[in-house]
Amino acid sequence: MSATPILKAPAPGVTPEFFTLEIQQPLFFVVLSPCCSISDGMLLLAPLTSVRAAFYNNPYFAEDLTRINRVLAPEQAVPPDVWCRRRSESGGKWPIEKRIAMSVQTRVLS
Repeated sequence: MSATPILKAPAPGVTPEFFTLEIQQPLFFVVLSPCCSISDGMLLLAPLTSVRAAFYNNPYFAEDLTRINRVLAPEQAVPPDVWCRRRSESGGKWPIEKRIAMSVQTRVLS
């Protein structure tokens, strides 16, 4: 289904025709809002996305997968065997790499 949005406060020169919404019904989703009552007749839903099976190779994530959204120490970002192997390969130092994560969608690979 496609729709043209209604803009409450559009930027100058921006009209709804600049946007197209593609709406798909996900297989699974969670209700984000409202938590107690439906106000303004609106309901906010978020689709659930499958997680790549490799994340469960890291015991830190396997114990609590929501940790993926939190600040963590470098050694928690990879499985312990990978951490030990990379540290030994680099002479006891961990090579720091600066990366920016923009948006990641994962799916379980079979």
